[in-house]
Amino acid sequence: MGYKVAIIGAGTIARIIGEMLLKNGTHVAIYSRNQQHIQALAGGKWVIADSIKNAAIGASLVLIAVPSSELPSVIAEYAEVATGDQIVVHTCRGILPGFKLPHQIIRENCCIKKVGAVGGPLFFPDKKRALSIVVASRYDETFETVRMLATETDNLFMQTSHDIIGVEVSGAYNLITIIVAGMCHELK
Repeated sequence: MGYKVAIIGAGTIARIIGEMLLKNGTHVAIYSRNQQHIQALAGGKWVIADSIKNAAIGASLVLIAVPSSELPSVIAEYAEVATGDQIVVHTCRGILPGFKLPHQIIRENCCIKKVGAVGGPLFFPDKKRALSIVVASRYDETFETVRMLATETDNLFMQTSHDIIGVEVSGAYNLITIIVAGMCHELK
């Protein structure tokens, strides 16, 4: 497969998606500011990049899997090497200052127009059950690329939507629900 995917972030979601891509023979370059996450990847098939720029150069698809608070600084660095033909898919949850959604931050701060948001994902650490995601984008090419990269993945269930705003707002709402549930649990 001639695709290179850059993954920015190396938390659980990034690692699970990256492992699926590696099993399919996709070239995966990963970068994280968190050295513990990077050390956990050592010895694998990953190409561990020393910067966002080095991970993203030449990538067809860039997966940004960082907390929404880090998105502006990640995009600022990525913008220096971004090319208009790249696709960016993010897993960011939350609304940024100025009531900006993640896809708006990406579009306003770099040349990327083909932006996708991953909703869900519902994943299971035992990896015996399916990963279920929604990929939202205004561009069908985003769906086609993600589907093509995931063709050999037997434990991925993917739905698509053109409602990127709905998927991002749902992700932000999901965070609020988790926080409230945690507060209620502690009040027992």
